[in-house]
Amino acid sequence: MSEANGHVIKPRLHHWGMRTTKLDEMVEWYGKVVGLEVVLSSAQPVPVAFVTNDEQHHRGGFFRFPGVVDHPQRGSMPGVNHLAWEYDTLGDLLDSWQRLKDMGIEPVLSTDHGPSFALYYKDPENNTVELLCAAYDDLAKVREHMQRPDMVQNPMGRPVDPAKLIAAREQGLSLAEIHERALAGEYVAAGPPPSPAAIA
Repeated sequence: MSEANGHVIKPRLHHWGMRTTKLDEMVEWYGKVVGLEVVLSSAQPVPVAFVTNDEQHHRGGFFRFPGVVDHPQRGSMPGVNHLAWEYDTLGDLLDSWQRLKDMGIEPVLSTDHGPSFALYYKDPENNTVELLCAAYDDLAKVREHMQRPDMVQNPMGRPVDPAKLIAAREQGLSLAEIHERALAGEYVAAGPPPSPAAIA
């Protein structure tokens, strides 16, 4: 069946482009956080940096267009809410959390969503960046979890303290055990619960 007959040929998401007033800061921050490297930097026709962290020629672009200014109400305006990067394992996600924490970069929200563990950060222009990994070894189970009634009631899941997840991993707990205990509220951080508004 051709696309003309109603079948959608599904392309893969290849890259994103972002307007910025802080091009150098953004390039540096994303390099630290997700390993984006500059493959092309140019001042013509506008200052731009194309970046990637895999074999592709670019996965993102930062553009400093003339006339673009910061807006004090940008967090309450329509637009893309966040960009997300996926790790292969919970260990990789937590190792990255520790590395970034040691550099003074802290998440604004850490959660076990149900289908995934997720850490949310704010970049230099207050855009939200999500770092995540699947909470199951089987992606079919990830999809199944999305259909659970409790997901409808609470898609944000349970807040977690990454340090407690690291401790659980060091105790030899499996991904399934950590996930089960996280959803039961065993790894909640001390203090008041974070608000989902933190990632707006």
